[in-house]
Amino acid sequence: MPAQRLGDREFIAARWHGVISRQIQFRMLKSYLSKRIALLQLGAQEDDLPLSPELANATETLGPADLAPGESEGDVTDDSDLSFLDNAERSE
Repeated sequence: MPAQRLGDREFIAARWHGVISRQIQFRMLKSYLSKRIALLQLGAQEDDLPLSPELANATETLGPADLAPGESEGDVTDDSDLSFLDNAERSE
């Protein structure tokens, strides 16, 4: 089902705006950026996934080499795990 949701630009944009509408804990910035990259690689449109000021700042600080999706971040969910899209379907 996540692939169907990726084709729904309105859903992806609304979901992303909801995700970035609140302050993101510093230790989670890399994870958010990696998930954004994964969504872009799966076909989401960059215009639908704008960077908040704190994510833009983290992008400048971390650099592109540090943002490769799929890296393990210890106790944090694997960046390539897009199960959050499935969870969205269950909550609807």
